[in-house]
Amino acid sequence: MVKFFLLIGLSILNLQAFSQDYQWAKCIGKTGTNNNYVSSNGIITDNVRNIYTTGSFSDTLDFNPGAGVNNLTGTGGYVLKLDSAGNFSWVTYLTATGLDIKIDAQGNLYVLQANSISKLNASGNIVWVKSISPTFTSFKLDLNANIITAGYLREPKILTLVQM
Repeated sequence: MVKFFLLIGLSILNLQAFSQDYQWAKCIGKTGTNNNYVSSNGIITDNVRNIYTTGSFSDTLDFNPGAGVNNLTGTGGYVLKLDSAGNFSWVTYLTATGLDIKIDAQGNLYVLQANSISKLNASGNIVWVKSISPTFTSFKLDLNANIITAGYLREPKILTLVQM
């Protein structure tokens, strides 16, 4: 009986040691019709705790969770940067849904889309977009910012390694 209570006591102590404190929550607002939507498919932080997210949206959407207005209009993807307190920094429009996002040591962002990978600089400007085939569903960056992808083929194909 003593061992049982000791085990419970250690378990409760362990849970409290790893509990998280609530910091903040932000909402991206909408302007326009009721047909608009926003989804987030990928999220990452940098070494100073800035937050980057990517996904899709439609219609007109205000991506600034604060008092300012920073609308994107259309249907496509986005990359959004918030600082560590959740304040708006910038948003960039993508022509297709952002599926996943990574960051390299220089602060450049890489966004996987259905048939492309986009590279953005630390200010959110698109540096390049590379078409890829077949459809890739996941990717990683190595220490030299080489892109390693995973995905699926519907039929046998010859894949060619392309330096990005």
